[in-house]
Amino acid sequence: MKLIINGSMLVPPISGIGRYTQNLLKWLMNFQEDDSKAIETIKVFTPLNIYQESSLGELLIMLDGDPSQNEQVRSINRLKRIKSFAKQIPGGDSLKRAVQQRLLRQKIKACKGSIYWEPNYILEEFDGVSISTIYDLSHIRYPKFHPKERRRWLDDNLKKTLDNGSGVVTISEFSKNEIIEYYSVNDEDITIIPPAVSDEFRQVYTDDKIESVRCKYQLPKSYILSVGTIEPRKNLVGLLAAFALLPNGLKESCPLVVVGCEGWLSEDVEEMLRPMMKKKQVIRLGYVSQMDLPVIFSGASLFVYISHYEGYGMPVAEAMCSGVPVLTSNVSSMPEVAANCATLVNPEDIKLIAQEIEELIENSAKRRDQIHRAKKQSDGYIWEESAQKLVELFQRHNP
Repeated sequence: MKLIINGSMLVPPISGIGRYTQNLLKWLMNFQEDDSKAIETIKVFTPLNIYQESSLGELLIMLDGDPSQNEQVRSINRLKRIKSFAKQIPGGDSLKRAVQQRLLRQKIKACKGSIYWEPNYILEEFDGVSISTIYDLSHIRYPKFHPKERRRWLDDNLKKTLDNGSGVVTISEFSKNEIIEYYSVNDEDITIIPPAVSDEFRQVYTDDKIESVRCKYQLPKSYILSVGTIEPRKNLVGLLAAFALLPNGLKESCPLVVVGCEGWLSEDVEEMLRPMMKKKQVIRLGYVSQMDLPVIFSGASLFVYISHYEGYGMPVAEAMCSGVPVLTSNVSSMPEVAANCATLVNPEDIKLIAQEIEELIENSAKRRDQIHRAKKQSDGYIWEESAQKLVELFQRHNP
């Protein structure tokens, strides 16, 4: 079995889709050494070298933050400069995307006899077995939370992907039902391969290790944590509004730490952040190293994830594994992931969100009970099992 994979989403800083792909690729690489898995070759195409095939091993090392990968680092910096330059030219982004897409399409077309896995929604043209991963339909449910260009890309191509693909992967029962409802896809044509949690989030870190990461990012001893790409769908506006309602003493002793790369930052968020950051009630870290993120989770007093809509919500599972109490939304897939091991709230109810934050910070018995149940539940969130399901899907379609 030969695999080809579009690795565009693996260029740092990577978001949830990139981390999902990265973790599955790690196990696919392990399976490649096991004859019973029957994976002969894996080719990953990324824009790092203008869509040349990347060495999977080197790519994964680079994503794990190994600073010795100087050539990969230079490639990333070069790509960042190209992106920055393209944004300054009218229509530059669209032109860059069109050129990259054409180059990628040429590479994929040349790999006849392979299975093409597209981890980022839309399939490129390919004369062979092609399988796409579709995470959610937020562009349909909440179009206002997406830039017009992204909506247009999905609206124009998603149905064609579903019609032409050999199979569909999604990440939760919730998303599967959404795809069936909107596109009338047959139930048996959709395979659920949920995200899982890396072992780093299960580790118990020493006080010295936690203190070292705290010093690196200038974090206080106690903090409330929010992790996710900074975009309207994640409801950072609602979280900031709820946080503002908390008693001043709590905000000062347990500030809000916001982690995540900038996706689509609204003026409302900037206006709310500035005064809170000036008072040191909110600490904005942006994108952090994948090596440090599990330790930042481990050191948090509470994790809050009140997104309006998610196909899964990986940070919820990661917080559960990290032994941190979780406050999350009672909508879309998040109750499915939390599995009765988190406090659920209406993401629109700002007063209730503030009340639950205060309760979870101050009620130690409730915190202990939630942490115990969450750790037990999240023990089943294993990447190896998700990767095994993906391999079995490939094997069923192997030409």
